[in-house]
Order: sequence, then C-alpha cells, then structure tokens
Amino acid sequence: MSKSGKLAVAVAVLAAGTAWAGARMNSNVWVNVTGREAGGLLGAAYNSPDTTQFIGCSVTIYPTGPSGMTCYARDPANNTVSCTTNSAELIKAALALNSDGYLQFAWDETGWCTWLMVNNLSSYTKK
Repeated sequence: MSKSGKLAVAVAVLAAGTAWAGARMNSNVWVNVTGREAGGLLGAAYNSPDTTQFIGCSVTIYPTGPSGMTCYARDPANNTVSCTTNSAELIKAALALNSDGYLQFAWDETGWCTWLMVNNLSSYTKK
C-alpha cells in the first residue's frame, strides 16, 4: 500500500473513534489575594452548586465626565475582591465580555485595576 493510502486508512481509523463534540471547560472562580489577581468563567460561577462564587464587572458610562468600572470576584472559600478604574482601555475590554466568557483581572495595593483579560470561547461553560 502506498504512503498516501496508509495515511488515508490511519485518518479514517482515527476519525471513526473520535467523538465530535466540542471541547468543554469548567472552572470555579479563583482569587489570589496575595498576588492580587482573580479570574473565572461567568457561566461556571452561575451554574456552581454553591451560592458563594461570582465574578464580573460593572461599567458606568457618562456622556460627560469620567466613566468608571469596578470588577468583582468571590471564590468558593468566600475570598472577595474588587478593583476600580476609569481607564478607557480597560473599560473597553470589560465591555467585550459576554455573559458566558472568562474574566481575569489584577489590582494594585490601592485597589486600582492594573489589567484585565477577557476571553469569549465556545468551550466555556454556558449558563
């Protein structure tokens, strides 16, 4: 059998045994008080069996004057943190977060948000 024939058979065998459901990710909210970081999946927090954890950001936009944002997180162990900013770039990132996305943020010693990461992937737990 030719190399291309062997390759076709190998691909067919692998495909036959593959489950074609998408990747799935589920993660509790986590808080690192010492490292001043928190993160988690919004859908997983909503669906968690406990009534403790949550994560998200609240954005306030004013037509005149400074806008603001506060991000919050509480893990299953009840560690609760938040940070605030008026950074237009961080607010823009927070507005890109969908209701089933992943949010991670960090803050400085004064509680000012220093960075924010938003991911929206199909593999994340849905509400």
